[in-house]
This record gives sequence, structure tokens and C-alpha cells, in this order.
Amino acid sequence: MTMIEIASLYQATIETQRPRLSGDGIALYMETLDAADPVLVYEHKVSGEQILVDGHHRVEAAHRLGRTMIKAQVQPGNREDALRYLDQRGQST
Repeated sequence: MTMIEIASLYQATIETQRPRLSGDGIALYMETLDAADPVLVYEHKVSGEQILVDGHHRVEAAHRLGRTMIKAQVQPGNREDALRYLDQRGQST
């Protein structure tokens, strides 16, 4: 686990997911963010692009709390890997 800058995350999917983000979920994470699991981020080996894969509610909660950093589990991957992960979870956007 590491701390990463929220602004560095590629979050194109958050724009499509924002209408589906639960206000209750965000509120819960705003109260429990420090104890929450880290977000999942794939980092492209060559470009260094960081893609938020799982943790959109946690990132939104951190943003609303005025935080610039968030706990993350970072692993190698690209956008195709992220889409494959979401498909496996049944959350493709």
C-alpha cells in the first residue's frame, strides 16, 4: 500500500459513474476513510499512467474532505486490464 495523489489518477470512468455514486456510500466513507481499504490503481509500466479501478466512492469522499492523497494498492496494468477487472466484477461502464 502507498499514498498517491488523487489528481494523478485517470478517472474518466468517474464522470460516467458519478450519477451512480451513492450519497450514503460517500457519506459513510467520509466518516471512515482512514480505516477503509485502499483504492485499487493500475499503473502503466511504460507511461506511468495511474488508472483508478476500484474505489470511486472513497476517492469522492476524500475529495469532499479536501484531501489530495489517498491510500492505494498499486499494481501493474493498463486500461484494458482495468476494463477486464470491471467486467469480471460485473461493473463495466
